[in-house]
Amino acid sequence: MPKSKTESIKKHARRRFRERLGKTPNRHMLRELTGLIQRGKSEPLEKQSNRVSKHRVEYQGEKLIVIYDKTRKLVVTVWKDAPVL
Repeated sequence: MPKSKTESIKKHARRRFRERLGKTPNRHMLRELTGLIQRGKSEPLEKQSNRVSKHRVEYQGEKLIVIYDKTRKLVVTVWKDAPVL
């Protein structure tokens, strides 16, 4: 049975979190990131489309770049924020 778009996005986000941050995420971690964005505790960087935007979020002492889907209310992907040189 094919997976829904929502399930695929969640799986992708977990895989990238683990790959790029070296931590195994649980659903609470991704919910916390989503909550920070929804409550305005992030710095909006760019709107990529009508439903997808890029944010800078401080989470557990690290600055992260998060791609967020506002229609599905999901983190799409995440990576560490690189320092500006």
